[in-house]
Amino acid sequence: MASKSSPGIAALAFALILPAGAFLLAVVARTTPQPGLAHAADAFVNWYASRMWTLWLLLLALPFVVLVTGGMALADGRTPRFPFVVTTLLSGVILAVVVLHMAAN
Repeated sequence: MASKSSPGIAALAFALILPAGAFLLAVVARTTPQPGLAHAADAFVNWYASRMWTLWLLLLALPFVVLVTGGMALADGRTPRFPFVVTTLLSGVILAVVVLHMAAN
């Protein structure tokens, strides 16, 4: 039987990966032909780039926490699967993109 706090935990997991997801969407949006969107996305990416803590906290630590807790929730078997599958997969993809980019530089 699922615990009553499972939807709240899944929402928290989504909130934890939201900054990293927004950053990756902004990286993609920088290349759009719409000047207003590209400029706003560029300013957002530059804000992240000018602060070193954003890399470690928002792009690595928070998605890693979601990956671990999501994996633990899925292994437990008592939680609703779909929200945890989605957030766990998203955090894994975010971590893979960030780590591969760091390795390339």
